Amino acid sequence: MSPERGRDWGARVPAPDGLRWCEDDAAASVAVGQSVAPVLLAIRRSRIGASVGRTGARESARMLATPWDAMRLRLRLGGAVRDVTVLGRAWIVRLAPRGAAWVIATTSPVGRLDLHPRAHPADGWLHVLEISAAMTWRERVAGLGRARRGDHVPHPALRATRATRWSSGEGRAAVVADGHWCGIADHVEAEVRPDACTLHW
Repeated sequence: MSPERGRDWGARVPAPDGLRWCEDDAAASVAVGQSVAPVLLAIRRSRIGASVGRTGARESARMLATPWDAMRLRLRLGGAVRDVTVLGRAWIVRLAPRGAAWVIATTSPVGRLDLHPRAHPADGWLHVLEISAAMTWRERVAGLGRARRGDHVPHPALRATRATRWSSGEGRAAVVADGHWCGIADHVEAEVRPDACTLHW
């Protein structure tokens, strides 16, 4: 069953033994990346929690348990390869005066921006918003303003798609994931990890 966006979704359960508490989304993403099996997490301060009407978890005898997909990013720079796990969204921006950009997410909204209006936390998809190089910076800023309402698409310079895998192609780009700087890459690949964790709120 798909969740109603911005509302409670999941099941009310007793707080599980061994629940791992994380300070923020980035720390939770690292915890998921370190585990092969699905993990049970709670996030004290969360921007991805906006997808289910939460800003963070509080300790309680019973909590809302929400299945959550993750994204694995693989960054390649020269001969070096780095994997990054993402629970919210990643920005990949070409290093050019006005380069193309992609925003890839497992859920939305994240914080106040609803860049992927059709995304849900456990729908099994990567949601990709491609920003054309032809879009001016003024148009991009205006589009981010509209994204708070989720009505930035359709737009001729924006293309929204979904997939289980994605590749940037060749070309140097800056990468930011879950609000943290990841580095520069010549090539970026993304893959969804369905039900990688259960978040408790």
